[in-house]
Amino acid sequence: MKKEWDRRTVQCDYTQIQPELRAAIEKELKELDEELDIQFCIATESTRLKRGMFGGKQQVQHSACIVTPKWLVQAIDLGDGKTGPVAVFHYLSRMQVNSDTMELAQKLGIEDYGINVFGQTRWNLKGSRYFIGLQQNGVTEQFINTLTEAIRKTG
Repeated sequence: MKKEWDRRTVQCDYTQIQPELRAAIEKELKELDEELDIQFCIATESTRLKRGMFGGKQQVQHSACIVTPKWLVQAIDLGDGKTGPVAVFHYLSRMQVNSDTMELAQKLGIEDYGINVFGQTRWNLKGSRYFIGLQQNGVTEQFINTLTEAIRKTG
């Protein structure tokens, strides 16, 4: 299997999230007029192992995911120099989690790990699917278990 991303996922305190990602989260929180009730917080650094056709600089993406009783907050900086960091607030009460993308990648001979979240977001009430790339480790399993339990509690 070929590996396209090297991912490092760690549990962290909200203050340890990259400042740019925190700024994107804070912007959304201000519009919501809410505060975060953090149950679990992780940060992931994803380094693309394969460079583009013309070389170029190595792409590094930074993301953070925060589980609260109401939201899965996902902040991401694609590291492409073109788009700024964004934060997406997923409603837990309208969310499903699966591993479809990871399973498809394995069928295509690509080694990767993460979860798909599907449901309504603050921006898209019709529903969207997002893949959250993660390092396979104990912290990630704890994050997935915490997220799954938080979803269950909203139902």
